[in-house]
Amino acid sequence: MKKKNFKKWIWVILLIVILLILDQGAKIYANLTLQENSISMIDGVLELSYWKNTQAAIGLIKDNLFMILILNILILAFIIRFLVLQFERMSLGTKIGLGFILAGGFSNLIDRLLFGGVINYIDVTAIIENFPIFNLADVYIIIGLLIFVVAFAVYNVKQSIETKKQKEAKKGQE
Repeated sequence: MKKKNFKKWIWVILLIVILLILDQGAKIYANLTLQENSISMIDGVLELSYWKNTQAAIGLIKDNLFMILILNILILAFIIRFLVLQFERMSLGTKIGLGFILAGGFSNLIDRLLFGGVINYIDVTAIIENFPIFNLADVYIIIGLLIFVVAFAVYNVKQSIETKKQKEAKKGQE
């Protein structure tokens, strides 16, 4: 990567690193303090609880660490390849969305490699019964997907408007 290109990438890399550090820091805290007892953050709404999740794909892949690792690595590689190949053409929203997804994916991958499962600690079962305990990495992935979808929709609307303008301009010249 040339120096000029690296400058364009630095903020995406910085976003990923900051988000990764925040989630990994929270997971270290969960490992050290939450394995024995939960902590109530907002009474009747939010608790911090320890849960090691050895599943993936919303429970579709259960207790098969090798398969989960391969799937995780393939998805991250696909996103990185897409980001590298399309970086110059992407909107800021698309880059931010993919940055969030990569941060969440890498953080959960680190957990799987170090602990054999993902460390989850955000517990909202007091207000949503049977809702799975999750972590910031999961939140990053959801936020990233939402930003990506909105950015993609905005891009498509802009493309449609541009195409319509070009067709109208072409008609006007005839």
